[in-house]
Amino acid sequence: MAFELEYFDGVGQAIETGVFIPVGDLSGLDGTELAAAAVDTEGKAVLALANTLYDTLSPAAFDKLGWSVSKANPISAGPDLINQGFTFTATYVVDLSDSTVGPIPVPTGGDNQDIGKFGLVDIFPNAVKIAADVNTPGAGIVISGSAVAGYGAAYADLNIGAGEDNRAWIAALLNYMAVETTLRSASEASAVVAISRGNPINITPPAALTAAPNPTSGLVAADLPLLVLFTISYGLTVQLLLDQSAQTFDVNHVTA
Repeated sequence: MAFELEYFDGVGQAIETGVFIPVGDLSGLDGTELAAAAVDTEGKAVLALANTLYDTLSPAAFDKLGWSVSKANPISAGPDLINQGFTFTATYVVDLSDSTVGPIPVPTGGDNQDIGKFGLVDIFPNAVKIAADVNTPGAGIVISGSAVAGYGAAYADLNIGAGEDNRAWIAALLNYMAVETTLRSASEASAVVAISRGNPINITPPAALTAAPNPTSGLVAADLPLLVLFTISYGLTVQLLLDQSAQTFDVNHVTA
């Protein structure tokens, strides 16, 4: 499978069913950069997705049960070149009683009731599901629903209305990006110089998750012997080329 995004510099007909995100919801991206003639659309889109995810999720005030994000300090890669890295870590719960895996459930009672979930529209406010052969509302990208479904989140079950919990789908999107994004090589031009999906790491459930009367999750202490919590980190690094004369930068889309 290759990284499947569709790019639109204006209104255009989607080929696949998926999630449409307009350029106005993507940090640092504009419609002209998504023209059919552009050769670096994937790198620009990946950087915009990563920056938007980080900018939204990183503030401590943003409730994100089971998630942590980081953006590394830029690292020099040569004259006028920097590598910008991102890491997104999601926590999953395995329920051994029914062999299911999913995000930590949000609290169903107490002062923290319903706190910790977030949806696609919390990150991309104007995102919409779009069917194949339907015109997009304007410039933006379409993320293939079937491609992300291959990484653990069914598209048919995706509801992106306000107040919905789309943590599982967003984790699947990051999983997909960390595996399928085009990686620079001697034969493949790309601005992405590193992608990674870490091994699962088992964690001990923090006491606050089940602490009465105000647990921070929907887990029940009596069920913990049948639950396994683990984290997976998804990383990517994009190389940027600086133009110090013009005081601008752009993705560095080249071969190795």
